[in-house]
Amino acid sequence: MNFMMCKYHPENQVIFLLWNDSMFQFACEECSENQKKQENKQILKQLSIRKALKEPDYFLGEFNLNKENRQLIKQIDNLPIQKLNSLMQIIDTHVKDIQISLSDLINKIKENILDIIQRKEKLRNNLEKVNINIIIQISYYAQFTVVFQGLNSQKCLNDDVLNQIEDNIKQLFLEIDKNPNSFNQEVQKQLLLPKIDKINDSRQYQTFINRLQNFKDSIAPFLIQNPQDLIQDQQNYKKDLKFSNIYKQSQIQVSLEGKMAYAAEDVWQVVLWKQPIPQNRKISFYFNILQLHHFYCGICFKNLISKDYRGQVSNKGHGYYLMCRYGNIYSHHDNEINGQLKGFPSCKGDTIEIIVDMIEKTITWTNNRSKQSFKLTIQTIDTLYPCIRIAKSKVQILQC
Repeated sequence: MNFMMCKYHPENQVIFLLWNDSMFQFACEECSENQKKQENKQILKQLSIRKALKEPDYFLGEFNLNKENRQLIKQIDNLPIQKLNSLMQIIDTHVKDIQISLSDLINKIKENILDIIQRKEKLRNNLEKVNINIIIQISYYAQFTVVFQGLNSQKCLNDDVLNQIEDNIKQLFLEIDKNPNSFNQEVQKQLLLPKIDKINDSRQYQTFINRLQNFKDSIAPFLIQNPQDLIQDQQNYKKDLKFSNIYKQSQIQVSLEGKMAYAAEDVWQVVLWKQPIPQNRKISFYFNILQLHHFYCGICFKNLISKDYRGQVSNKGHGYYLMCRYGNIYSHHDNEINGQLKGFPSCKGDTIEIIVDMIEKTITWTNNRSKQSFKLTIQTIDTLYPCIRIAKSKVQILQC
């Protein structure tokens, strides 16, 4: 771009555009500083010409964009060139890993298929083999083939020969009909195919899936999702939320079409939500405390917590991220904060909001009455589920 000199300060280069509804000005650095110092200054917008020419998103952001477009511009701003170059390296690394694991998986499947083909090719030979376990008796199929092979040795097929063949085959078929168990055992033995594990149970498949998931997790922070889709995801998730009738302890009662959980006894009981927290999303959900005695709320790894859902949280690795009614925090991976009074108290009638950001890897609790909140770093090593741990308490999921 050719240099443009400021008409108010001819020795300075124009680098800004200043404007409002009533005026427009090419401006240098000095013009910009003078404008800021004026006592009765007009409210002017300022645009860096060079930056606007290089970064269209910067230019667009200086105008009256709607909420959705402003969010998109903000997301783009959070993706500088260095991050994008880093993304390219991440993609290259993961694609190589995925290619290797996919090749291993394909080779395993091909091995299974080749094994089946070889078994089918050997079927005829196996049927024709002599069965030495029963006084050197050949298989029924072998006897059948021998009859027709005998035709090759006949110079002339007269009626006597054909009648003899008919008698032999008839006798063979009668023996098969009389001895169905023996015949079926013979067939079953030869048709027995090698045991093939389900593909999704194989080591190669699990490695492939894990590497795909690692790839998705790695690029998730770089993905820009349409704000309308994010809103729709949130609405759908909240609408479908229910307590599980399976992932819970026996003394918790689930009612109101899955929206209410009640532990009547003064015994700790854990219940999970039916729906897992979506990967690579930021979601929130609300619930109301209808009755309160002992109460913990948060999220957990269903596959890591105690199989009887007892909710032990004293030691690291317990599988939970929880806040209790007094504000104590419990972290699956951070022993320093586990059990510490970092959060806020909850009372009967309070509405609690929980936000789980799977991209930022955080959970945030907010008390809508007191407006107090607390954010905790989480791990996403496995599927997470919302959960509560209660005794003599009642909780209802809200669709806010």
